[in-house]
Parts: sequence; structure tokens; C-alpha cells
Amino acid sequence: MERNLKRAAAGMALLAAVSLIAGCAGRPVPLGPAPVPPPVIGPEAAERGWWAVRFRFDWPPEAEPRWHLDPLIAHRVARPVLESYRQ
Repeated sequence: MERNLKRAAAGMALLAAVSLIAGCAGRPVPLGPAPVPPPVIGPEAAERGWWAVRFRFDWPPEAEPRWHLDPLIAHRVARPVLESYRQ
């Protein structure tokens, strides 16, 4: 009986400690929307932005996809363009 009482007290103490620690880790609730910085407008904005490129591979639906083409296109087409912008 005394052993069960000690276990219950230890469990309650552990629960209280975890509750206190978790309460300190809470994030404050924002009071309103966050301010949005003004957009960058100008000729240099197009040079600094990210652009997306898509490639489409057509093959018959019953055929297996040719996954080896993805890294080939990335190496032969996308890499030279990215390297030219790095310089």
C-alpha cells in the first residue's frame, strides 16, 4: 500500500514538472497579422528572383517511366544555366 502511494506521488510530481516545463515553452499568440514588407520593384528584381522550369517527357502509358532522364536533364540543361548565373 505504501509502495503504491509513493509511486502515485512520484507520478504526480513528474506530471507537475512536465506541465511546468511545457507551460514555459508555449508561444505567444499573435495579436494581429504580421506586417508585410513592400515588394522589391525594379530592373534588378527579375535578376534576383527564383524561376521555375518544367520538362515534360512523353511515353506510352503502359511503358515504365524512364527515371534516368531526370538527372540527365538536370545535369545537361539546368546545371549550365545555374553555373552561368553563379558567375
